[in-house]
Amino acid sequence: MHKLFLVLIFGSLPFWGIAQSIWIPAKPPGLSQELYQDSETGLKIAARQLSDKGLPFIDQKIDRFNLFFSYAKLQAPLDTVAKYMNLVFLYHPDFVCEYMFTTQYSGSEGKFVQGFIRRYDSTLYHNTRLRCAGLFASYDSVLIRQLDTIRAADQDIRGKLDAQGNPQFGGRNASANALWRQQLQRDSINQRKMEQIFFRYGYPGRQLVGSNHAGVLFSVLQHAPLSLQEKYLYLIQAAAEKDQLDQQSVAYLTDRIRMAKGLKQRYGTQLVFNPQKEALELYPIENMTGIDALRRSAGLGPLHEYLQQYGIKEIRKE
Repeated sequence: MHKLFLVLIFGSLPFWGIAQSIWIPAKPPGLSQELYQDSETGLKIAARQLSDKGLPFIDQKIDRFNLFFSYAKLQAPLDTVAKYMNLVFLYHPDFVCEYMFTTQYSGSEGKFVQGFIRRYDSTLYHNTRLRCAGLFASYDSVLIRQLDTIRAADQDIRGKLDAQGNPQFGGRNASANALWRQQLQRDSINQRKMEQIFFRYGYPGRQLVGSNHAGVLFSVLQHAPLSLQEKYLYLIQAAAEKDQLDQQSVAYLTDRIRMAKGLKQRYGTQLVFNPQKEALELYPIENMTGIDALRRSAGLGPLHEYLQQYGIKEIRKE
């Protein structure tokens, strides 16, 4: 997985030979040598990676945005910057709009991008705001409010459980056990709501509710019984194929289903609590050969980086 030289976002489209013809502008007056080199490197890496037809959607989005924003940083002509901005909007408008104009990313990075684009060209910035306002208006606001309620019911107690010791992961706190029973009741209600929404809308993805809400029902399904996970796996696969949901979702749900059925997982997404060691460990993987290539195809980072997040250094052997 490559380094992000700028900020994380957008763009998915066919490659048009950019790597063979990438243009690097001369260093503009007033731009530091460090920023110039970072932007130049960002252009080259983005162009090279976009030549990979198998590049996961998330990487395509990052690289497409890096092309646009690198050119803006290098003060390239407006036509060049607008070209890559237009391509970002064409393929993944939800990413650029939600990144810049919602609180999903706590505002700091989005405000930085806003400020930079405004300074680069005020008309380009104004047009961006108008296009995003139109996009937000196209979302189903009633469904978004319903998803907000569902997300709160799915996540609020789980956040408290993580702090108190989740019974799923060996926690023995009596208060946590009571919260867990309450969470299971909420999950049951959420699952009924989820099925009603699936019946009415199919999977409510980015086009209908935006990126910030596209993963809500996937989270509910992750916490559902095996019967529901198997029933709606096809819907998750279809949504991911159309880039209405992150590709990683298919990997996570596939592994959860296999684990629940006593089969080895494929993508290495699932961890289990070992009571003897009182620690998390990786649930056994079906085939470790080429696991990182398989994970990359699903938009996941290298396995060792994933495990490092949880302090796991050894892979459980079977």
